[in-house]
Amino acid sequence: MAKKSKVKKKTSNTSKEPVNTKLSIPKKEAVGQDNRIGMHFDVSASFKREYKLYALQREMSMLEIFKESFALYKKVYPPKEGDR
Repeated sequence: MAKKSKVKKKTSNTSKEPVNTKLSIPKKEAVGQDNRIGMHFDVSASFKREYKLYALQREMSMLEIFKESFALYKKVYPPKEGDR
């Protein structure tokens, strides 16, 4: 019977402390114009191209278009009673 050799797996956390895998969201006062966090979501290549072209034609950033779009959306579809 062949002898099994034990292979010790290397771990990046050598301090034996638990690793926090939860998403960390900064406090409200920490989020501002200079301290942004990313919003990551996938869109099709054609949508991104159209969105970027729309922003360029108006000499606006994609972020400015996104913010204005959301503001308009909130006006058209205001939060329901009890929503936060």
